[in-house]
Amino acid sequence: MPVVQLATYRRGRAPAPLKAGGPLLADILDALHRNGGALHRSEVARQVAEWRGLRTRPDVLALEEELDRAFKDYLGAAETRSQPPLLFQPFGPRSYRWALTEAGRALLSDRHLPHRRTR
Repeated sequence: MPVVQLATYRRGRAPAPLKAGGPLLADILDALHRNGGALHRSEVARQVAEWRGLRTRPDVLALEEELDRAFKDYLGAAETRSQPPLLFQPFGPRSYRWALTEAGRALLSDRHLPHRRTR
């Protein structure tokens, strides 16, 4: 039976941008989709915080930073992919407005939006 060297195996694999952010990116996509495809990042964070039951300002700000990091990591990784990105910043890289691309809208267009409960 062959022995697998974990470090060598991991180095040989390319990171998957969507898996890197996982639930954070899913929440960003969901928030944007539920609000017409574009929102300010603080509104995305407020909505995700509500879904997760976070109430205090420090918790919401920490979540906003996590979401921002996941969004930026996704955009950085999306540049090297052959598939079109799902997210972009419509007013440029210094803006805090996030939006779905046409590919993102197409992916989510026929998705049923169940009611999300808050905790």
